[in-house]
Amino acid sequence: MARTLTIDIWGEDWYIESTLEGDDKEYAFPPMGNYRVVGGKIAHLHNYMLSEERLKGCAEFGGPFLEHCSFVYIPRDKDGELVQKDGKVIDGDFIDALVFIYKELEKETKNG
Repeated sequence: MARTLTIDIWGEDWYIESTLEGDDKEYAFPPMGNYRVVGGKIAHLHNYMLSEERLKGCAEFGGPFLEHCSFVYIPRDKDGELVQKDGKVIDGDFIDALVFIYKELEKETKNG
């Protein structure tokens, strides 16, 4: 059974989080603002904005980014409140989740 993680987007800040506890210090990810790896699995990713270069770097890195998971995304309204009825589930690996975030950030930029 695939792990379930949450995606949260606040303006141009974004997060992917799980409930795994702990920290593996030996991981050196492609340039990523903040990350936490537990037992070789991604527990937390966070950054500001997202570029095609960063997506490419994560795809080339492979490893933990290739784990298949379910990612739950509940968008926020203009006041920052969660809009449950518009929630989505993305089944795929972390690259799929990052591409989803990238597209959501593009929409946000266009809609201002």
